[in-house]
Amino acid sequence: MRRKGKAVLAFASAFLALTMWESSRSHATTWMEVEKTDPISGTKCVAHRIVSFGTYIYQWPSKYDLVFWPSTDPNWFYYCTGSGYVSMASDFETLDDDEKAKIKDNLPSLYTAGTDLAKFSMRVDMAEKIYALRKKDDQFWIRFYRVLGYVNDAWDTEKALAYRLKALALIQKALEGSLLDGQRKEFLYLAGEYSRLNKVYTKAAQFFAEAKAITWADEKGSDAGENNYINELIRERRGLLPPEVKSNEVARWDQMRDAMSHARDEAKGLEGALRPLLADLEKFQARLQDLGKQIRAQENQLRRRHSLENPLELEYLVLQYNEQASQYNTTVEKAKALSVEYNRSIGEHNALVEKANALAKHIEEPVSAELPVSEPVSFAPAEPWRSTADERPEGQR
Repeated sequence: MRRKGKAVLAFASAFLALTMWESSRSHATTWMEVEKTDPISGTKCVAHRIVSFGTYIYQWPSKYDLVFWPSTDPNWFYYCTGSGYVSMASDFETLDDDEKAKIKDNLPSLYTAGTDLAKFSMRVDMAEKIYALRKKDDQFWIRFYRVLGYVNDAWDTEKALAYRLKALALIQKALEGSLLDGQRKEFLYLAGEYSRLNKVYTKAAQFFAEAKAITWADEKGSDAGENNYINELIRERRGLLPPEVKSNEVARWDQMRDAMSHARDEAKGLEGALRPLLADLEKFQARLQDLGKQIRAQENQLRRRHSLENPLELEYLVLQYNEQASQYNTTVEKAKALSVEYNRSIGEHNALVEKANALAKHIEEPVSAELPVSEPVSFAPAEPWRSTADERPEGQR
């Protein structure tokens, strides 16, 4: 029994080890060694080429800087010990003649032969110096500073923050210009995260809110997966803000929600007052139309016969018509005034909705849809009835 128990235990241990090894493999990345030609000296350099990886890389901690393997891996930074040239694999060979000449002229002052470029910290420092000699735009530096911020966290957190703040300055500059919604959402998230790391918490909360309010989209359209990915990062990092900052944001949201509720109630009240007036106007129009038909019938009879069976009937119909027209006109003026007031109230409500969605979406789901602005009341006033049935030469009356 003891031997059998030991055998079972040994099997269980072996199975556990195999399971852990398979698990580690399932989240591994692999490289193979290759040879590259140094674009500066022409000598051969040892480099690495990607063999395998998986989508799990998008859940590694570098996601909070929106940088992903392989750009965070030492193997991605090719280096040549002969000249001291360092570059990321993606643009190792893409140098024009001017860049090559500039790097060749400056490398002797930047690189001391024998410097340990195998050490990642030395390698990325050299890469930064060499990239400064190359033709790179702000978009490149925003990404590169984020990479430097993430990798430097392993050995110098103050330096890591400094790189992130360099990226933040360029991100804020980019946000002043025209960006696709996907890029703007990512930059606003990063501005929030880097402001949080710099302990500018109120600003961080504002950036997170603005980022959450945008739906991720590029030139091909929106992407729910990308949008949800960034929203989850916002949720996680916003949760790290100090409690008092989150409380202030919630308080601001509550105030805005109360203001929207008040504006909506006012608009609904005005709409409730306006609806019966519009219904009355339609009834008045129908009544005036009916009276007009009766009056015209009497007038036509008067023209044909030069007399009426009941002369007072026409007079009474005209009196009724003019009284209805007067009431109708009064109602028109009331409805017009209410219409203007209603649209003013709707405008205030919709402005609050827009502001709330821009600043506070990160606390709750999007606020209720905007209320529609109504068309201004445009009922034309009714003129008093003026009979033309008796307009004949005096001798023919």
